[in-house]
Amino acid sequence: MANMPRDLGWENCPVELWLTGVIVRDASGNAAIRDDEGHVYGLVWGTHNTATTDYGDRYKIGGTWFNPDFRFWACGGADAVIPL
Repeated sequence: MANMPRDLGWENCPVELWLTGVIVRDASGNAAIRDDEGHVYGLVWGTHNTATTDYGDRYKIGGTWFNPDFRFWACGGADAVIPL
């Protein structure tokens, strides 16, 4: 499983948007997602999200932005992590 920061125990959120891309490492070595346009966004995994991801694999992940640094919060739960 890819290594990524987690939220602080918040419940699953309603999915506001979807990101589709490949799981990669960011400059700090944590998991990020590189979307189809080549943008790389850090990921914050929802504590209650039981899904796993692997580096180099492609996913469609539901969640919302985790401010202030434009990390994507994968808070939609395991049903919102779709391997492609």
